[in-house]
Amino acid sequence: WVPDRVQQLDEQILAALRGTPPSLVTVFFVLTVIGGGWGLVAIVPFVARRSTRAVTLWLLAAIAVNALLVALLKGLFGRVRPCNAL
Repeated sequence: WVPDRVQQLDEQILAALRGTPPSLVTVFFVLTVIGGGWGLVAIVPFVARRSTRAVTLWLLAAIAVNALLVALLKGLFGRVRPCNAL
């Protein structure tokens, strides 16, 4: 079944990249932090500017809807996260 194959592929990629090379671990950590929501801090100044406020609020609304849909789909599929499977 396709989800099983995706799970196996995720686990193989995670196992291959786990801890090596050490320089990439830092890069992956930084990308994880940014992707975890902290990257949105960079948008705050655009909310403060009147000329960019409307577009920025639309962007934030789209990001919120996306986050909600991702959470719903993850719950619906219930696939084990690769890092939890190892």
